[in-house]
Amino acid sequence: NLYQSDADGAPFWAGIVRGCRVGSLFSAVAANNLPGPGAIYVSQSLSFRRPVFLDDVVTATIVVKRVDNKSRRVYFDTICTNEKDQSVIVGEAVTIARPDQFEE
Repeated sequence: NLYQSDADGAPFWAGIVRGCRVGSLFSAVAANNLPGPGAIYVSQSLSFRRPVFLDDVVTATIVVKRVDNKSRRVYFDTICTNEKDQSVIVGEAVTIARPDQFEE
């Protein structure tokens, strides 16, 4: 809620970052690092645990949970933490790696 009018009646005040904006960090990590450019981001689930405020420092982490060799799908656990090391978003994601990104 970047604007007071958006925050009116909400349990938090203006200055919080929309949760899906923070959750989009996971697709950026997957696309740029793991498995990397050209991977298809197939799905994502998010659970919002705490608000993220405009001046918070947030770290997005993805951890490989499982790899399906046949489909080249990579399953991840995802977590965003704030500078106090508190979980702000947790979830799961799935990508399909390019054939050249995948070792059988």
